[in-house]
Amino acid sequence: MAERLSPEALQRYQALKASEPQRGYTSGSYDLNLLFATKPLEFFRRYAVVPPSDTGGQTLQNQGNIWTDVNDVNTRAVTGGARGATAEVLWKRVANEQRIIRINFERVVSGNEKGAITFKAGQTGVPIYFLPWESLSLVSLAIPDTGGAFYDPDDPDFPGLFFTAAINGCSVFVKGSPHRPEIFHAGINGDFSASVDAVEFWRERLTTILRRQGPGGGHIGAVREVNKRDYIRDPRNSDPSTTATAMAYETWLKSNQAGEFRVQMVSPWACVFGIRYGRAWTFYLQENATVSLLRYVKKDQTEVVRVNDARTQRKMKGTGEAVTEESHKQKVFGPFSRTQTIYMMRQDASRPQVIREFYPSGGGSIKIKDEVRRI
Repeated sequence: MAERLSPEALQRYQALKASEPQRGYTSGSYDLNLLFATKPLEFFRRYAVVPPSDTGGQTLQNQGNIWTDVNDVNTRAVTGGARGATAEVLWKRVANEQRIIRINFERVVSGNEKGAITFKAGQTGVPIYFLPWESLSLVSLAIPDTGGAFYDPDDPDFPGLFFTAAINGCSVFVKGSPHRPEIFHAGINGDFSASVDAVEFWRERLTTILRRQGPGGGHIGAVREVNKRDYIRDPRNSDPSTTATAMAYETWLKSNQAGEFRVQMVSPWACVFGIRYGRAWTFYLQENATVSLLRYVKKDQTEVVRVNDARTQRKMKGTGEAVTEESHKQKVFGPFSRTQTIYMMRQDASRPQVIREFYPSGGGSIKIKDEVRRI
């Protein structure tokens, strides 16, 4: 797919920009929307994207119970806040008439994914297929076939772009023909017991759904999947609390920007999105990381501010952000030494690490430019 819009679609975005002052949009919202709709892969190369957990408003149609927990406190699978009384897992579908929503992008200014891009649903913006989630449910959405007709990525009736809700330990499955794929989002707001492997648990629940769908449901071996092992923590990794991608990114930062800051932590997370090329869909996992660091700053960029009668604090000029001071003794000559003070400002930044196709095929990755990976 050439990453461009038709003249008609471009006119729609020009009209969107012209109406921004009346609707209270910022120029940044327009620019992000336009890049997403015209060059989606470039959009994901540049920005780490965190979809909302719930855009609201979509109706989920209950397709029935696919699993019920045991009542025995010693053998139950679900614990904590997710359990309620007797936990059960439901299969739910997004109503066909509510599969498409419109979104506008904005920057994340605080929280765990600071510096990333997110979006909100509204009456205007880029139309997409959106798959929400619900705790202890497999929520599904079936994308219809275009029948071979050409549609722009931002066509309001047949969008060529897809998101599922934020994933934080969730599993996402895609099955069926690339012309009309069905996507499932499985997750839990709480915890499984220590004896339960969440990845296998959700695979078993999907297997139940495939049986209910009959001959057309397919088999679990043909389903493509991403799960928490792919983007949060991987027990096969040398450090099972993180991923190989996150570890490689931290090594890259330390090798390329060691003189600019001190890395404190690299926290991996991810996003699942889809793009239609002609008639066929491809789904991707965007592996991201939020980096917490202490950036070195010059003393003349800071100032001492009185917090109250008893205390002062050093902060950055202009922004008021707190500055950390560290003193180090340096040996100059023989027994003589001097004290050097280092000034550092805490910073959190989110960056894309890798984009991987996982449906209809897997294994391929899209390179993130080094200048984008820099903090």
